[in-house]
Amino acid sequence: MDWLNLKNNQMPTLSAGVFIPLTKCKTILLDASGISAIEPGAFEGLGNLQKLGLSGNQISVLESGAFTGLSNLQYMTLYNNQMSVIKEGAFEGLGAKELVLGQNTITHLPYGVMKSLSALN
Repeated sequence: MDWLNLKNNQMPTLSAGVFIPLTKCKTILLDASGISAIEPGAFEGLGNLQKLGLSGNQISVLESGAFTGLSNLQYMTLYNNQMSVIKEGAFEGLGAKELVLGQNTITHLPYGVMKSLSALN
């Protein structure tokens, strides 16, 4: 499977390892799916993923290790969530070239939280 569209569902939590069988998937769209929490390791095994849509959810905190395993990701949207906290290490191992964080309520970015995003355009 190259592409998975799960937009407009009701999945409050993305559990660790939930996508492990989808190792060849290149696009996952989870926009407007009621997501409020992403467990560390939720995207484990998705080394081929290039696009991830997480906009329009209720994510308020990005935990450390939330995006572990997404080393080949090119584009990720996290806009229009309720995000106020991004913990140190949240983007560790993320290879994104484009990251959209607009329309959130982020009040503080910890020192070095963006250091692993050296591929950003």
